[in-house]
Amino acid sequence: MAVDRPDHGDGIDESTLARFTGLAREGAVADAEDLRQRISAAEERGDQREVRRLRLLSQERRDQWVWLVLALVVALIVLLVLWANRGGDGAAGAPSSAPPAAEADSPGDAEPAEGAAAAEAEPAADADAAQPGPPFMEGRHFAIASLFEGQEKRVYTIELVGEGDQGTIRVWEDETGEGTYVIDGQSIRIEMTRMVPPENHLIREPNVFEGVLTPDGSRFDGTWTVEGWFADPDSAELSGEWSTVTFRADRL
Repeated sequence: MAVDRPDHGDGIDESTLARFTGLAREGAVADAEDLRQRISAAEERGDQREVRRLRLLSQERRDQWVWLVLALVVALIVLLVLWANRGGDGAAGAPSSAPPAAEADSPGDAEPAEGAAAAEAEPAADADAAQPGPPFMEGRHFAIASLFEGQEKRVYTIELVGEGDQGTIRVWEDETGEGTYVIDGQSIRIEMTRMVPPENHLIREPNVFEGVLTPDGSRFDGTWTVEGWFADPDSAELSGEWSTVTFRADRL
């Protein structure tokens, strides 16, 4: 059945003019219900060209909604990522309240801890770390370094707990470290044990530090003796062989 369409005087009918002015603009003013009614009316008239045009318009509107939803989702994700990064930076800058033993390097590591141990070991601003002397940090803390084949290597930071001539010790770099100290005049003896192997803590390794304190108590030198051990994945045993090296201990 033929359908008359208005002519605009230049040979362009209404449907062609709508195509040139843009499907998007027409879609912006026609809601979904109106489109369905217009499609139904066109089908009843048998105007297949109009039906195709209106269906194309309806599909374009759906596509626009899909892209809008996707854009909103992407924007939300970006905002969440930015918020998470901002929150992470704030947490990273927060001060730590963990004790030195919890922040120190893993048990058995002979290197000094650069986190808690190094921070706690820092002397007062007017003290020269290279030349230990008053004022010291609160408590009696000594940085112990082994001297072997001309090389010096810091191995432990030991605190003499209390103020007397004997008592217990605290080992910063190894939370399993424990022991006692005895001061007799200028002589000092520290007996320490720690759990080995570092991975599974099967036995205690004995260590003995013996030295002579300087008159001001800022340093002592002497010998460090440790018993060797060997281990397999499920067991460990002391070897019965002792090794001795010299050491120095500077008060922090």
